[in-house]
Amino acid sequence: MTLVSAWAQSPAGVGSESAKAQLKRMQTAEGLEVQLFASEPMVLNPTSLDIDPRGRVWVTEGVNYRQWQAWGKLRS
Repeated sequence: MTLVSAWAQSPAGVGSESAKAQLKRMQTAEGLEVQLFASEPMVLNPTSLDIDPRGRVWVTEGVNYRQWQAWGKLRS
């Protein structure tokens, strides 16, 4: 559990506060609205996003993509 909780911590300057600050700078056309519904650490390294016919958002992640070699050792 210690390892999992360490991964869940955001690096300084990254995470929901940064995303919220970015929302304030976004400009939209009249009548449109932007809302934050997910950010780090809830979503890490998103690789694809889809919205199904019921309006649900599905996100795939590549959390450990290219981190491990085929034989299980970390890359240097």
